[in-house]
Amino acid sequence: MNKEATQSKPQPTATDTVQISSAAQAALQAALQEARETPFQTAQEARRGDLQAKHLQAREAAAEEAKEPPAAKAQEAQGAGG
Repeated sequence: MNKEATQSKPQPTATDTVQISSAAQAALQAALQEARETPFQTAQEARRGDLQAKHLQAREAAAEEAKEPPAAKAQEAQGAGG
C-alpha cells in the first residue's frame, strides 16, 4: 500500500477578521476591568454609591445565605430573638 494515499493531507484553515467599534471595545474593556475587580474594590465602590457594586454585593450575600445550612439559620434566629 502507498503511505501517501492512506495519510490525509492537512486542509487549509479559513480565517475571518472581525473589527468592532471603539464603543464596543470600550465596553469590553470596562467589563474586563469589572471582572478583575477585587471584593475590596467592590466594597469601596458600593460605599461610594456605585449601584452595580451594590447589586453585586447583594447577589453575593444572597448566594452565601443560600449556601448556609438550615440548622445554622435556625440557631441565628433563636439567638436574635433572645
